[in-house]
Amino acid sequence: MERRQMEYSLQQPLHRAEKVMRVERVTFTYVGERTPVLQECSITIKPGSVHLVVGRNGSGKTTLCKLLAGLMHEHDGSLSGHVGWLECEEGADSSIHGTGEGEEWKASKRSSLCLPPELSPIIGYIGGDAAQQFVIGVVEDELAFGPENMGVDAEEIERRIDVQLTAVSMELYRQAKVERLSGGQQQRIAAASVWTMAPDVLIIDDAWSHLDAEGRGQFAASLYKWMYPNGERSATRTLWMTVPRIDTEDLQYPIWQQAACWELEDGKLQPYKSVAPVNRAHMATVSISEEEAASSRTKEEQTMPVHVVLDSVSARYSHGPEALRSVTAEVRGGQGILLNGVNGAGKSTLFRVLTGALRGYRGSVLFNNCELRMMKAEQLARYVGYAPQQAYASFITDQVWKECMVVRDSLYNSGIILDQTLSAEEWCRNQLLKLDMLHDAARHPHDCSLSAQRKLSLFIATAHAPAFILLDEPTAGLDLQAALDVMSWCDQARARGAAVVVATHDKIWTEAAQEYSDWLNWKMHEGILRM
Repeated sequence: MERRQMEYSLQQPLHRAEKVMRVERVTFTYVGERTPVLQECSITIKPGSVHLVVGRNGSGKTTLCKLLAGLMHEHDGSLSGHVGWLECEEGADSSIHGTGEGEEWKASKRSSLCLPPELSPIIGYIGGDAAQQFVIGVVEDELAFGPENMGVDAEEIERRIDVQLTAVSMELYRQAKVERLSGGQQQRIAAASVWTMAPDVLIIDDAWSHLDAEGRGQFAASLYKWMYPNGERSATRTLWMTVPRIDTEDLQYPIWQQAACWELEDGKLQPYKSVAPVNRAHMATVSISEEEAASSRTKEEQTMPVHVVLDSVSARYSHGPEALRSVTAEVRGGQGILLNGVNGAGKSTLFRVLTGALRGYRGSVLFNNCELRMMKAEQLARYVGYAPQQAYASFITDQVWKECMVVRDSLYNSGIILDQTLSAEEWCRNQLLKLDMLHDAARHPHDCSLSAQRKLSLFIATAHAPAFILLDEPTAGLDLQAALDVMSWCDQARARGAAVVVATHDKIWTEAAQEYSDWLNWKMHEGILRM
């Protein structure tokens, strides 16, 4: 997006000035939408400040981040208000103060000069989906790409690469292909590739939802060190980060203890009122009885029996260590299994084996006494439902309605019984109503909120009522209610007889497992499965 210049009359010379980012009465509406995603948002972001923005999926967090980073274009939608870097008198009031419930906020003192783009600070942007940030494909090259394009000296680039790989504990992956990394490892590399550019401002759009507990700690420590590079008492760099919810553990990090917390709700930015932790009290809405599930069961949702046996399964990628080491396990219908483990422990590799994407394994995998290697792709697809970590990877068309039609046609062509009294259009309409996505029918799936993308991905993966369901980080990046909805959906699938395996780092699942003992906890560590 081209930087919009704000015109101010020069009233008096500035004695001491500082560069600040100013968002003033910003309203943004996407093309084709009637309701603005952002409404009258105003805030001044001072150098050295930390801002944490909380908001439900679809609340406008990503839109605001992209506006701040200059990544929105004219064809994306209409913008009113101003976003820009300004020179303001040092010490001027630069926050938003609520004067009372329902009253308007006071905008900060206007600056006297808008900075030209060439004098604006360097802005680094880390999105929630690391895979879309990569441009080359090799870890070392990804970290070098930014500073090379900025004209940084080659020797300095090498130094920065060494420093940042060490900071995110990825030194051993310098020559690795990013596509072979786990989601959490990709997030670390995405962050490191931005840090090598030495930005003055860092904008992070939910970039740690795929990180394990250790990875979050390292990431938070790296953020703190970036803000205070030489141990200074006062920071000169600026951090803006969004999250869908705040977990109690997140508040322990020093970087968040000094953060100003905001909330985006109904398109409006306001001070965050509370930091209520996610706790087991919320889990009461998750459990569902078998009788409740059976009462809503339709003909196409009948689940076949399931019995999966893994016997000494090992797998290795080319020129790398073993990703799986003699994994032995058994899964039966109705079971719920949480698959934990640090980034790179082997969880995604195990899923690749179970979905048939990686057939070069040793040992055996039996589906109802049938060896996986001997099963045709169509047979395996009927048996297994898989929702990937990146929900968008499930989509093959440019419209939500078309995705639903593809699912319907697939079910029909596979001979799965559908309600013959309904036309294809009526069936799709009913499914989107169940998903609460009929209003998104004409939208591109990528333009939907993350929670809507997750729902659509789950629908695509399981509309054929598979007996064995594999979910890779299904609640990553979701707000509390959306996460609880996914968990409730899993319990309904189990009540119908399906086995559900969830690979996750999300604390909300741990809370659920503590409350409901029928969820099993499995852990992967360096390719070894521990039950």
